[in-house]
Amino acid sequence: MMTPRRPGASAAGWAVLGLLSYAPGLSGYELKQWADHSLRFFYQAPAMSQIYSELQRLEALGWAESRLEPQGHGRDKRVYGLTEDGAAALERHVESAPFRPPMVKNPVAMRIWLGHLTGGAGMDRLIDAYDAHLNEFLEGVRAALKTTEDRSELAYAAMALRWMARSNQAQAEALGELRRELAERRAEAPTCKEGTGGPVA
Repeated sequence: MMTPRRPGASAAGWAVLGLLSYAPGLSGYELKQWADHSLRFFYQAPAMSQIYSELQRLEALGWAESRLEPQGHGRDKRVYGLTEDGAAALERHVESAPFRPPMVKNPVAMRIWLGHLTGGAGMDRLIDAYDAHLNEFLEGVRAALKTTEDRSELAYAAMALRWMARSNQAQAEALGELRRELAERRAEAPTCKEGTGGPVA
């Protein structure tokens, strides 16, 4: 007889639970702001609708709770927080969740891999676009770090952001090496598709 599976959170649910661990009494909108501030640089930030659906699931599990917070004007605001059971579940998840390698799905690398079909035509524009994306990403990480790394309660969030900054800086440097390799390859076979001997269309 199979042992019943213990209820748990989805990947997005763990992310929302983690966001709640940083401060009590956050609204769904504030959770989305916090996700966009830091989480999005290393994990898929949940959409607004997904945050609310995950909050409902977490409340059903007894891992989150909500209350209405009176506002000086307009309708009351619903805010959320971790329960003791939710905090314990999140701690168990951090300590004992099985390692899963990050999923690698890089469409730029895929197109480089298929460069034999075009002789590398169009690769410079592709790399320029990817380089611009990496620079924009790094600017975002550094902006997040400016409001994070001097706050002791956010020390671990800052560590994750610095790791992402170093990782993407390494990608930018590797992109420079890729440019060099492509230039060398074009110098060897400037106009021919590999394996065909025909001109590039």
